[in-house]
Amino acid sequence: MRKGARHSEVAKQKVREAKEGKKRPPFSKKWRENLSNSSARKGKSGAFKGKHHTEATKRKMSRDRKGRTVWNRGLTAATDLRVNSGENHGCWAGGFSKEPYPFEWTETLKESIRQRDNYICQLCHIPQRELLIKLCVHHIDYDKNNLDPRNLISLCNADNVRVNSNRRKWTKFFSTYDRS
Repeated sequence: MRKGARHSEVAKQKVREAKEGKKRPPFSKKWRENLSNSSARKGKSGAFKGKHHTEATKRKMSRDRKGRTVWNRGLTAATDLRVNSGENHGCWAGGFSKEPYPFEWTETLKESIRQRDNYICQLCHIPQRELLIKLCVHHIDYDKNNLDPRNLISLCNADNVRVNSNRRKWTKFFSTYDRS
């Protein structure tokens, strides 16, 4: 599909010729009746069509909506933190995320790893210039303190997220990985 591309005059003429003499069949009377009577056109659809909430339910819904914001899909800030942090978070790994990076973990070091890898993601081979952000520098053994260049690899953000799910598998994969 050539979205946004302009068609040549020859192509336009071919389309006109193909459509010549062809018209959409008229809608049946039954179909038009159904369309005009449908509750979907009147703003009501789904399982709740034609039903009404009780006053008690309306009060509950109003009370529950207070303090909600769009960005957290209806949870209040306090509830959001309770549900999605610490041991309750889906990516919880026993508190490892709290370890600080060593002092030597600098932008200069990360840039040298990206340069060594020719600014290309080492998994999907997408160049950094095609991404909106810089490549991530990933620790192969997941140890933040191991800054040996052989333990660091350049990955795009999507692959960096992906390799953090099954750590044993990816450690084994990258330990046998040949960069050349």
